[in-house]
Amino acid sequence: MAERPIIVSASMVRALLEGRKTQTRRLAWTDRAHQAGQSPAPSPWHAVERGDLLWVREAVQADEDDERFGIVRYLADGFETRIKDTPQAHEDWLRLYTYRADDLAAGGKTVPPIHMPRWASGITLRVTAAYIERLHDMTNLCAWAEGTPDLRTIANGWDLRRCFADLWDQLHGRGAWDGNPEVVVMHFDVLHGNIDRFKAPPASSLEAIRAVPQAHSARAEGDKP
Repeated sequence: MAERPIIVSASMVRALLEGRKTQTRRLAWTDRAHQAGQSPAPSPWHAVERGDLLWVREAVQADEDDERFGIVRYLADGFETRIKDTPQAHEDWLRLYTYRADDLAAGGKTVPPIHMPRWASGITLRVTAAYIERLHDMTNLCAWAEGTPDLRTIANGWDLRRCFADLWDQLHGRGAWDGNPEVVVMHFDVLHGNIDRFKAPPASSLEAIRAVPQAHSARAEGDKP
């Protein structure tokens, strides 16, 4: 079983929490070698297998609550959780709080997904299937499982596949969908908590897990590790 980070946008984080996203597609080949005049190289997603764990990277912010306890705030939906009262947790939180800050007074800045540390991740994906196909092979059901549409999309009768195509172009550039690249398709189960909660022994600096939302991606404090 391998463990890997995966960057997820705010809208897709909400889809994960609402149970609307159970698939993701990532480019099967990297452009770096191709741009250098070489044959395209396999992307890291080539190595993903069933049973692998992916820890979600999303935008976060370190802050303090009204009682001056260190917290982590997840910007996709505003959920907040306290860190554990341990030296390691406080050290982890301080590094997050001082992200791109010269001193404590300038701390608390937004940390983009690419710089989110593993310990702060609150969502884990357990891969149930992984395979390669062309992007255009996806169906409307696949587009639904990607979490792209919402109830307004259905009500307006929009083409779900077209909605995903628009999102793909937003992420990869105009005309990227028309290029019909090979992609790695990953199906997964959503696990609500830090990746280290699903290992033995569990080890995480977070005090609470991100629970299944009751409505509109609201999060509640769950069992403590």
